[in-house]
Amino acid sequence: MNTRVWGERSIHKNTWKRLPDQMALLGLYVFAASIFLATAANNVAVGIILLATLCRAPSMWRDAAPLSVFWFASILTAYVFIQSLFLIAEYPILQESRNPNWRHAVDVAGLLSVVMAWWLVKHWNHLRWLVALAGASLVVGLLVAGDYATLMENPFANRRIWGQNPIKVGYMAATGFSAAVSLIVVMTVSRTPTEKWYRLPAVGAGAIVAVFLFIVTVASQTRGAWLAITAFLVLLTLFCAGAALRRHGVWRGLAVTLVIFVTAAAGVWKLGASQVFESRIAGEGQALQAILDFDREALYEANRSMGIRVNMWVASIETWQERPWFGFGTGSKPLVYERTELDIIHDTGHLHNTYVEILLSLGIIGTALVLVTYGLVLVTFYGAWRRGRVPDWLFFMVGSVWLTTFFALLTDVRIGDSDTRAFIVFILALTATGAFRAVKLSGFSATGSSRQP
Repeated sequence: MNTRVWGERSIHKNTWKRLPDQMALLGLYVFAASIFLATAANNVAVGIILLATLCRAPSMWRDAAPLSVFWFASILTAYVFIQSLFLIAEYPILQESRNPNWRHAVDVAGLLSVVMAWWLVKHWNHLRWLVALAGASLVVGLLVAGDYATLMENPFANRRIWGQNPIKVGYMAATGFSAAVSLIVVMTVSRTPTEKWYRLPAVGAGAIVAVFLFIVTVASQTRGAWLAITAFLVLLTLFCAGAALRRHGVWRGLAVTLVIFVTAAAGVWKLGASQVFESRIAGEGQALQAILDFDREALYEANRSMGIRVNMWVASIETWQERPWFGFGTGSKPLVYERTELDIIHDTGHLHNTYVEILLSLGIIGTALVLVTYGLVLVTFYGAWRRGRVPDWLFFMVGSVWLTTFFALLTDVRIGDSDTRAFIVFILALTATGAFRAVKLSGFSATGSSRQP
């Protein structure tokens, strides 16, 4: 009798001990499923993850404290938070900025992603499903908001045909396309026997998704996204061609990549996208000549969109020079208006160049912290992959997303959009798993040599 009661109490006690782990797993699934669908659910998921982390604070501290990634992410987050408080007191208009707001910068500063990365490694066997769920969230999010009546007539007639901001749609579709293509290449090249049974259906499904996202990218008429996927495809082709000289199977990946690209490009052209390209790049020759001549007025006349952006960037750099070390705070574009005589007024609060935005907002010190923090996360992730702690599919997928993002940042990646912000937090968390995969976690070993989760 006593033994039975003791056993029941032990089970009850163990259930309560495991509750934070199950809460965090639930939060991760809700977060992945709601990245592109529901901001409220996404915020609830973050709250659940942070509550679970609070319950596991001693364990989290023991695992994260020795890692430089954790400390630099914490310093950057604290820097953005404290800097914003001081600058809002000096420039109250910063509190009213919405795209971006200083709270958005705190979210993507890295600390939240490091916390999520710790839980991702704790639940490493769920990683494939979480990534697949995030991808499904992207596709469903695009399909739900689409204007199908217009789509059936001409999918390239209106860049807002997907019911959302076209710049956000272009970036999301471009990164999704890059991720899908990189996964297809890895699955095509891989020779793991246990994966043969589902490899062909997975490649087929991935190819369909890639073609769809390519069409969406073109239909968004976002030149930054066009630049990003073009650079990605060129670099991927060069990589596959170079790797094929050392490993024969890589030729299959190269062939599949080219087939997907040619199929998607032919479909886009057949659907009548030629006029889109002509309209979006009209005047680019004169604009390029004006840039070479450093004639901002001529640039504005040749290509109004490009002229506005270049004028914003130049004026922002001139404004930044007044406070080069600490910057003017996140969302400080309205302050640029007061310091320029050129027509740079635009209907959004951002600068259409994230690199310039970071420099203007955070100054030299903050920009250096961003470069060191993100660079350290990427280097650690690469090192973990080299040691076999990170699977090939995750490394190449995350690498492709970051490569596309680095080019997209030249024009615009809006952390003011909740979808984009949540996506960056998730990708950064996936990248930060490399730091925890290289060490032995409390009550959990992450030092296995397998490349598969």
